[in-house]
Amino acid sequence: MVWRRGLRAPQEAAHGQAGAPRAGVGPSAGHRCLRPDPGLRLPRRRDRREPRGRSRRLRAQLPQVPLQAARGVRRRRGRGARRPAGTLERRGAAGLGGHAHHPRRPPQRGAGHRRQERHRPLGGLRRGTQRGERHLFPVPRASRQVRLHQAAQLRAQAAGGRRQVRRALACGSALAFALALTPTSAQAKESGPRVYFSPGGDFPRALARLLLGARERIDVALYSFQATSKRGEDDYARLLAAGEVSPLDALREAVARKVRVRVVLNHARTDPANRKTAALLLEAGAEVYAVGKTMHSKYAVIDGRTVVNGSGNWSVGAFHRYHENWVVFPKAPALAQAFERNFRLLLAEGDRLRLGAEGGLERSPRKKKAEPAREPPSAKERAQVVFTSDNRGRETTVVEDLLVRSMRSAERRIDVAVAHFNTQRLADELVAAAERGVAVRVLVDLGEYRNRVSQAARLEKAGVPVRYHVYSVKMFFPFAQLMHHKMMLVDGRVLLSGSYNWSRTAEWNNHENVQVLRSSALLKAFAAEFERLWTLRRKDYPGFLAKVRARGPKDPNYRRYLPVHFPPMALTGKEMAALRRAYVRLGFAMRPYKGKPATSEFWNLDRERRVGVNELPEGHRPFFERRGLVVSEVCHRPVRAASGEYVELYNGGEEPVDLAGYVLADGDGRDVLVRYGRRTTVLRPGRYALVIDPQFADDFELPRGVVVLTVGDKTLGNGLSEDDVVRLETADGVEVDSLPLQPTPRGQAVHRKVLAAAGTPSNLRVGPATPGRPPR
Repeated sequence: MVWRRGLRAPQEAAHGQAGAPRAGVGPSAGHRCLRPDPGLRLPRRRDRREPRGRSRRLRAQLPQVPLQAARGVRRRRGRGARRPAGTLERRGAAGLGGHAHHPRRPPQRGAGHRRQERHRPLGGLRRGTQRGERHLFPVPRASRQVRLHQAAQLRAQAAGGRRQVRRALACGSALAFALALTPTSAQAKESGPRVYFSPGGDFPRALARLLLGARERIDVALYSFQATSKRGEDDYARLLAAGEVSPLDALREAVARKVRVRVVLNHARTDPANRKTAALLLEAGAEVYAVGKTMHSKYAVIDGRTVVNGSGNWSVGAFHRYHENWVVFPKAPALAQAFERNFRLLLAEGDRLRLGAEGGLERSPRKKKAEPAREPPSAKERAQVVFTSDNRGRETTVVEDLLVRSMRSAERRIDVAVAHFNTQRLADELVAAAERGVAVRVLVDLGEYRNRVSQAARLEKAGVPVRYHVYSVKMFFPFAQLMHHKMMLVDGRVLLSGSYNWSRTAEWNNHENVQVLRSSALLKAFAAEFERLWTLRRKDYPGFLAKVRARGPKDPNYRRYLPVHFPPMALTGKEMAALRRAYVRLGFAMRPYKGKPATSEFWNLDRERRVGVNELPEGHRPFFERRGLVVSEVCHRPVRAASGEYVELYNGGEEPVDLAGYVLADGDGRDVLVRYGRRTTVLRPGRYALVIDPQFADDFELPRGVVVLTVGDKTLGNGLSEDDVVRLETADGVEVDSLPLQPTPRGQAVHRKVLAAAGTPSNLRVGPATPGRPPR
């Protein structure tokens, strides 16, 4: 007999209290059990004693247990008769009943018993006579079928919801079933929108899982879509089941599942990256369109209810190098309707593409290009998102007007982070807001410094605080680390964000969008991102400038090789001017001269030869202390010879790093880092990550917060040895750090003495293994 705690009164069952799993403890046995969830419906048996009316409605909300499970009744001896306190009756499938102190006492059946019996939600014992008092019900152990259904239902709840599992099982798709049992970031926060920032965020994985989970259709509009794919890798099936494929792979898999995929790409026939992506999508069976007007939006609509929108493209640079944002709205049918209205306009304006005879792209034949039907946005749509296409055929501005109205409503603070700022009207409004006492701050990308059409310098002259996101002495786009946000925060209560740069080109020549967001979670996240970028590495600037101005080798700050491109920092116009003047004095060429390229095309400046260089000699004195991702510890001789090898990584930078796809190389092999189980792969600043063999992943006792990664089904480095040099590389093959190994006793590890210094032999020591912890 298993005891469980019952309900206070039948009314509680009507309000859904029986739906949550409950654990009860019996008065003697102490067994624990779970009440079945009403969402799990077992086949009902017709019975002539089926309750009617209100009791039937209450029973419909409870699990339908077979008749072997007892249901209690409260019996009256005649109309209006009340049972004496302390008595108790119970009826099961065989009609057994009894007293509380004598559970096997036969029931006492009075006249009219069948007519007067009342069905309760669950059968059992009632203690006391006061209405609403807590009850204890001894219920016979459920049948094997019930227990199996309970276990399956609870596993489904923990893994992502009964509805997804039932759909996956109905369609018979192993991929869909795996995704249904894999909780995603969007599923975990389905109650509201969620924002992802780059570099180093989880957005690529979250996006792939959203696309893989599509049921009916996917509509995508992008400025740039880079064709990266993991197809052909040995463990592609495992990556696909885990949702760790690229967005391109996810779209191709969606097409294979008969999901309708439509993609609008900017200059799909002329842009090399988009042309390659378009060809791969067309081969898979997707619909690809190209529009004449610049398509600068970056959004996707999934199944008419999920929206993904932001400032970032779907490219390697946006995911791993630029500062971007993407917002996912998992349950937003009204917002999805607004974006679908804009998408229909793009389809009507654009040309559908097809593969040509020689693999090129050509327009599909069309009888006559239809004029896009005007669909005026509703007031509800305008309150959430505004598109520049709404000014089609009118001599008006729409997004610019929205920004002006928001600025005029500000009372305390306006924070702006935008890549390009060329619109004079918006600059005038910010100056006017500052003059009436509103605290205004503006952050722009390096490309706006000394730009003739930019309004940044004009704002500085008017006294508005302006800072530049600086990552190079002079911008060279292949090495750029753009600040690509397009956001404005007003008084901490309204956020305007999207794809719209503050320029006349964006308003009149491009397809753009701006969302009006009031979610407190989004406001806090964007405000924290702005503060981080506003103060980014400012404390490093004095030492940076001192090293550049150092006059000779006797100066402790002297460095022969000066970086031309460096980790980004937030500088004012005067600070940037001082830094650039110091470089120019040392021979930095701002533009090509006499057949020599500009110094900005190189990684470093050799101040003694006054030329740009890429390769640095060994033993040179580094300009920057290493503060990013480093190999901090390696154990290649564990206590047990068969297990325990590991490589420890440390993030000494100021930004999170997504380690998925990074490579560890030791001369014998190259191992791609993958997540362990369902743990994250994002390593936050000041935290450790441990790379271990998957079969021994549970052998370590690690502190909380340590990121655990494996190398798939391989052995780490094919077995590490004391002669190896462990190298950490990005997915693109760029070396991040290296650590040479040394002979060690068993159970000892090679440690880096100073995490911020290079991994040279003088900075290494042998000591006890401390996985996931600072060395002792």
